[in-house]
Amino acid sequence: MGYILIVFSLLAAFILLLKDLLPKYKTVAAISAFSCLVAISIFQIITEAKRVPDLIAHYHEEIDDFRDWKSDEAKFRILANIKRLSNLGEEKFDLNRCDLEGIDLKGLKIKNSDLNCINLSNAYISDCVFENVNFTGALLARATIVNSSFINCKVDSANYFDVILLNVDFKGSDLSHFDQTNNLHKARVIHNCRNINEQLLKRIKIQNPGLLEKPTALKMTRFPSNWKIIDR
Repeated sequence: MGYILIVFSLLAAFILLLKDLLPKYKTVAAISAFSCLVAISIFQIITEAKRVPDLIAHYHEEIDDFRDWKSDEAKFRILANIKRLSNLGEEKFDLNRCDLEGIDLKGLKIKNSDLNCINLSNAYISDCVFENVNFTGALLARATIVNSSFINCKVDSANYFDVILLNVDFKGSDLSHFDQTNNLHKARVIHNCRNINEQLLKRIKIQNPGLLEKPTALKMTRFPSNWKIIDR
């Protein structure tokens, strides 16, 4: 609707300009031609506005079609649809039980979403924001997560075995259960991370204080060579 108002405003300004510059018969012809162009533009805007919701629904349906599949094809199709949806401004996803092992996620914002039991093991996740996301039962084993935020997320019962966490913020996320349902203390690296539960930090400092130190090259053997460790 905003685009249409802008177009009509430009049309009105154009008509006023032509009235002063051209003879009457030329003004009428020019206005007619310009009006046709405006009508075509408005039609295209309306058509595109109707097309976007259909595309969003279609991409979500494709993700659902490949849910529970364990194959490279399914993995890449789901990832492609996530990126298409993100480019359309979508932030809410249902990735429950999706197998995305080993994928590369960068610069995504995911809000109010269900990632329950998602498989992100061996994944590379950087510059992402997860807000109010359910990670219950999520598999993050051996994942590498850098410069990302988990804001008000359910992350206390995910699997963090051998995970690398660099510059990660857990603001508002529940990490209070660090027994059998939370093995964050079994991570490979937890460096420069914020808003981690104090009891959990205490346990890490007692059992494995090296987790909180800046990682050595040996610990970062699976870290992509083009990534740099930048303390924030």
